[in-house]
Amino acid sequence: MRTESLNAGSVEGTGRRFFSEIADARVVIFHSPISDVREIEGLLERRGVSHRTVVLSMASHRDRERFHALQAFTGWQTLPQVFVDGQFIGGEPELRRHPIAIREASRRQERLSADRLQRLLGYGGVLPFLVGLIVVAAAGEGAVRDWASRLTLGYGAVILSFLGAVHWGRLLERGTLQDAPMVAFWSVLPAVVGWATLALPVVWAAPVQVLAFVEVYVMDRQLLRREPAAGGYLRLRARLTGAVASLLLGTWAVTALA
Repeated sequence: MRTESLNAGSVEGTGRRFFSEIADARVVIFHSPISDVREIEGLLERRGVSHRTVVLSMASHRDRERFHALQAFTGWQTLPQVFVDGQFIGGEPELRRHPIAIREASRRQERLSADRLQRLLGYGGVLPFLVGLIVVAAAGEGAVRDWASRLTLGYGAVILSFLGAVHWGRLLERGTLQDAPMVAFWSVLPAVVGWATLALPVVWAAPVQVLAFVEVYVMDRQLLRREPAAGGYLRLRARLTGAVASLLLGTWAVTALA
């Protein structure tokens, strides 16, 4: 939030000046030093809307002239006066009823809901690794341990395929599959590595999958680092990768050291 003062000028010139000041701001609030705009600013902050304020002091002759020019420009006689997306909308009551206050809140809630769903699905996807480790540790030597180990590794291969397919889907969505052959190649490589681990003994397959999960995460950071929207996804992926790697190492340790 920034606080600024307006330049003086004629009503027409000030109108043009107002337009140039508010054209690049989402919400601009003109108010006097005694106007309590904390509630308005709090509303905007809660909605996640960027804003700035412009102070017009009636103790200043120049600011009084600016205020009169603002009155002539908007046709509104009191302060505060609020502009949204370059358009004058009125004062505080009009701002509360404006779609930006509702829409931004709705968008924020949608983002929070999407984040919660992403975390729920992500952490839920780790559960089979945890269950596999528990069964392997509790079963003792024999067919049940071998079955649980193989099932856990099979699930690991499936998840590796899923993670690689993310980039295949991105290329298809953008219509750039033919323009990025190396990314396309990489997108299928985790599936091949996961499949190959199923032919190895558990004591070898589990460490290979751990390395594969770590490498997939490192590559994802390289491929998605310039996309701001991927920040939350990558942070979640870091935690999930750490959890999966730890559980697979636990499965390996129980199997190899028993």
